[in-house]
Amino acid sequence: MTHYYSEEQDSKYEPFLIPISSRGNNFNIYSASGVFSLKHLDKGTEVMLKFADLTNAKKIADLGCGYGVVGITLLLENPELEVSFFDINKRAIMLTKKNLDLLHLNGYVKKNNIFENISESFDLILTNPPYSAGRDVCIEFIEQAFTHLVDGGSLQLVCRRRKGGDFLEKTMGNLFGNVEVIGQKSGFRLYKSVKQNDLT
Repeated sequence: MTHYYSEEQDSKYEPFLIPISSRGNNFNIYSASGVFSLKHLDKGTEVMLKFADLTNAKKIADLGCGYGVVGITLLLENPELEVSFFDINKRAIMLTKKNLDLLHLNGYVKKNNIFENISESFDLILTNPPYSAGRDVCIEFIEQAFTHLVDGGSLQLVCRRRKGGDFLEKTMGNLFGNVEVIGQKSGFRLYKSVKQNDLT
């Protein structure tokens, strides 16, 4: 059985448009079976987009991008941003490329297992990790994000507090040495950790 975090999908690929309203923009993008929250913007991502802290962020990674809604929303707000989209799901990557073309936006899109074979670093990494894939996968998201942030850059991760959020908050705090909740709604929290300069 395939899941949205599987590399390959076995359902028929039939893209359809869904409406998105976020950060003052209203637009349509393509979705399809085999991707997360295929019919509407999910509550967790909605919370992340509402409360995301973009201060000094010019180079952004949309990690586990799905059909690209997070990075696309930010590009519509500021086309000067450099946004990279990563997902292990081939269909998600196809849809992200299709949506960037639809909205005449530019972004770097790559099918990838988290940050495997990616050498660059980012000012901001945004993710709604696939908690249903298991804790180990989410821990890997956090650990790899840490190594792909510039000094002073931040990981901002959204999760339902009672479905793993407390555990992921603790994991982020232990690795980064800091973590805070910068927004919450509908049972979801947006956690932020900053990669601090090594002063030792």
